[in-house]
Amino acid sequence: MDTAFFRESTSPLRTITKDTTEEELLEQALAFEKETLLFFIGLLDLVRPASRKVVERVAAEERRHIARLHRMLQEQRREV
Repeated sequence: MDTAFFRESTSPLRTITKDTTEEELLEQALAFEKETLLFFIGLLDLVRPASRKVVERVAAEERRHIARLHRMLQEQRREV
């Protein structure tokens, strides 16, 4: 995740310019949060049972981020 999002030449962070729109920024943030959620969901099968609660809490937080960014994106699209 770190490599794909932050370091590759096609990384969203490398494609952001002064001309990037707010809608594009929100789309990129939403994509990042979705990737992060998938990462933590994938961890659930790999961690010790005692650690599952922590991973589940982080995944729940990522779901909230996704919902909030989705709402923001919808609002942005209505404004344009």
